[in-house]
Amino acid sequence: MENTFWQRFMTIDRRLIYALLFILVAAIMFNPIGLPIEISRDTRIYHGVVEGLAGTDQVLWLDAAFGPGSWGELGPMVEATLRHAFDLGVPVVGMAMWEQGGRMFATALNNVLEDPAYDHIEYGVDVINLGFRPGGASVVLRSATTDLYDTFRGVDHDGSRLDDMPLGMQVERLHPDFVGHAIVYESGSPGGADYVDYVHEPTGLKMSVGIIAMSVPGAKVYQDAGQYVGILPGATGCAQYELLIDHPGYAVMTQDIISLGMVFITLLIILGNLGWLMTRRGSAS
Repeated sequence: MENTFWQRFMTIDRRLIYALLFILVAAIMFNPIGLPIEISRDTRIYHGVVEGLAGTDQVLWLDAAFGPGSWGELGPMVEATLRHAFDLGVPVVGMAMWEQGGRMFATALNNVLEDPAYDHIEYGVDVINLGFRPGGASVVLRSATTDLYDTFRGVDHDGSRLDDMPLGMQVERLHPDFVGHAIVYESGSPGGADYVDYVHEPTGLKMSVGIIAMSVPGAKVYQDAGQYVGILPGATGCAQYELLIDHPGYAVMTQDIISLGMVFITLLIILGNLGWLMTRRGSAS
């Protein structure tokens, strides 16, 4: 009887396993559990970077150097950072080294502005999206440190003129004289390393990065060298950041899914090994 159970278990239809996992994920999506999340030192430093701009006359510069494939990890970071900046009254200038990044920033901004809490945010005054500019990171970034208006031909992501935007005329160049901190959200190249070469080293502008989880070891090298101030590491770091700004969102929900999904898979591994031992014992007897 016991062997019969384990034999059936070892030949279970894998579609049933996928179905159970789908049900688990769907249940958590609609009913987040809110498992405890410990805040890391990296996330606290990143949070402090934005906090440090409150009450100054400098802007926060955000570069969406990623495409749709990395939205799950990096999109929520941009949204959370926008919320944090708007709550503190810090103006934001966005751009993109990636061709699709301008749309990624626009999507994040639109998602935030749908919240009635940010009805007071005025485009052109509190935030602008410069979007993508062809020419390569080295050319665009070097030019932006000299003359921002000329670099983007005097228009934003949607073609609206910067002359008509107070914020567009306030920030003359990508330089510490006008920008308090630059944050690059990267999933590859071009990314933060280009800012180190063409912005941080020539001008001294302080910078941080929001990165996908697999890029953390490489980013740590730049942080240890003093070139990155803060690092927001993957969806886990974003979930911690959402909690720090008191606005739990998509990233926090994903941590419940990842944690319980891993428990489910680990349980299957244990049962699979136990089933193998039991069926082997039955064959030997």
